Amino acid sequence: MTEQFIELKIATTSGDFEDQFNMNQPLRVVFNRALTEVGGGVDRGSFHLEYQGTVLDLDKRIGEYANELGWTDGTVLELIPAPIVI
Repeated sequence: MTEQFIELKIATTSGDFEDQFNMNQPLRVVFNRALTEVGGGVDRGSFHLEYQGTVLDLDKRIGEYANELGWTDGTVLELIPAPIVI
């Protein structure tokens, strides 16, 4: 399998960043990188990745989403804090 890459922009509470990701890897790789950007030691269950308001499955390959949703270089994903229930 040849390696293909996509440049994704990730919006976080600590600011936005762009990075290149291997399309054969699970979306969890993007999630982990985004968590690093917001401090690394945060509770993983307190965040999720979204694309246009839809929560993404972290075990799905980046390339699968790219094909299904038409992602191209520059596509923006958001690292969203989960709402706090009181």
